[in-house]
Amino acid sequence: MWECLELSQNQNNTELTMWDFPSSKIISYPPYNFSWVENNKLAAMACPTSESNFQFLIDQGIRHIITLSPENVPPKIKNMKLNWTMIDVEEFEAPSIENIVKFINICEKCHSVNHAVGIHCRMGRGRTGVMAACYLVHFKDLPPEKAITNVRLTRPGSIETFEQERAVKRYHDYRRGLITT
Repeated sequence: MWECLELSQNQNNTELTMWDFPSSKIISYPPYNFSWVENNKLAAMACPTSESNFQFLIDQGIRHIITLSPENVPPKIKNMKLNWTMIDVEEFEAPSIENIVKFINICEKCHSVNHAVGIHCRMGRGRTGVMAACYLVHFKDLPPEKAITNVRLTRPGSIETFEQERAVKRYHDYRRGLITT
């Protein structure tokens, strides 16, 4: 029943993969550190680890999972339908502008068909917090300081390093056309 997702030898493999999970009645519960960044649009969490976690995500309307943690990839479970994308960001590092833009583009595509997105890293704090704050900068037009504060208030421990804070500010500047990638 469980198959671990094996990354190809090419560590830059970030192509979209479709996960297919059974639609049987599974008792569901949220992954550790689960919360909505924007209700029914973006959820943040630690790495989902069980079939029950995935069932919970599906029950919440999440149809796309974005993994930021190359060191901690969720298990692949058959017969439930979830889209999955890997965006490699090393632990305690900040995502690049290109990584953030890729994340935002996925959110826009999913929102256009009323699908929610789930994003996670290992524990759902640093890298996940950065992307959540960038989401607020992009979709809610918040200044970076307010976006960071909002994420930290609702998800304590988020955005763990100065570089991660700076990534949110850089994305804000990028959106305003002040810098390029």
